[in-house]
Amino acid sequence: MFSKLQYVLPDGKALRPVALYGRSEFKCPYWLAEYKYLNASNCVRQSCTLYLPPVRVKPDLTDLVLVAKWWFWHLYGIRREVLESSPRTRIMLDNAVARGNAVLCPYLAQYVDLDESITDPRILITNYDKFIKDYVLHRIIPSMIAGLIIDEADNFFARFAPTILDVGDLKVLRMQLKKLVESTKDDDLEAAYAELSDAIHALESEDIDVVKILTSLNRFVRHVYESESADESLISDVASIINMLPNDMVEYNVVKTKSGEVLLMPTRLKFLDDFRDIPILAISATMNYLPFRALGLHREFIVNCLYCMFLVTCFLMYQPINALALSSNHKITRPDDFCCPNSTINSLCSPSALNGR
Repeated sequence: MFSKLQYVLPDGKALRPVALYGRSEFKCPYWLAEYKYLNASNCVRQSCTLYLPPVRVKPDLTDLVLVAKWWFWHLYGIRREVLESSPRTRIMLDNAVARGNAVLCPYLAQYVDLDESITDPRILITNYDKFIKDYVLHRIIPSMIAGLIIDEADNFFARFAPTILDVGDLKVLRMQLKKLVESTKDDDLEAAYAELSDAIHALESEDIDVVKILTSLNRFVRHVYESESADESLISDVASIINMLPNDMVEYNVVKTKSGEVLLMPTRLKFLDDFRDIPILAISATMNYLPFRALGLHREFIVNCLYCMFLVTCFLMYQPINALALSSNHKITRPDDFCCPNSTINSLCSPSALNGR
């Protein structure tokens, strides 16, 4: 759908939409070769010839072809001839993505569009969990982004509301993580399991050790994000139960209430500092200002009420996403208003979004 839409800068330069989707949106060539119709969420990682995620150092493997490079990341594909050797691998080949003489996993092939040789300004379209993971891993960096649009901003800011750290829910998450560790043998997930166990033990202690809880939970979350075996569904589960990001992105405090509940309370969205000079537009039809004001963001954003049914329809119908990053070296100017008196939406703009860049 995005490839059929045309985005144009004020100077007439065309924008190139680049959609970065989660694993569940892609068929898996490995499993199709096994005659099982599973998606990339069931990735077998190193057991698959096509498992070549973006890396900083070239893997010690033969028959690799460099297909994209950006910042310090390199994306490789496998030579086509490797998959032409047997009927099974030919099925994988038929369901892989070809780039010249290289073939790639369909999920990983989407990173080709980040190649530094592409000079067209790009719109990066991704959901929140996918964007945050790529951002934590520095696959997406602030210098790649000229503007940020957050759709469904009420859901986005709700992630930074105080969260009750329920030991029962954490133990359920730990059981889920244990099964994943046993099936993947992933070192990061094994470390995450250990840190989560430490956090649970600290929460069950009579005296709350705030530093211990925050340290263990921070290490747990970071290991989850850095694990190649952690897909977006696991990240979503972690976000729904703990609602926490690594501490270099968000500052937290832990508070024990009179009723005995332990609250995880975000105090500052540090990662927004990376975008301080970048236009940010947050859109919501049902904005919840409680976490927004608790974080002091009402001092950072200008709140506007727009009468704009056409704009709302565009975002909901053509861009059903949680976060959209606009990647371009071109300046962004404030768009003309599309006025329609039939609907009201809330729009939160950073001052730089109104001033241009």
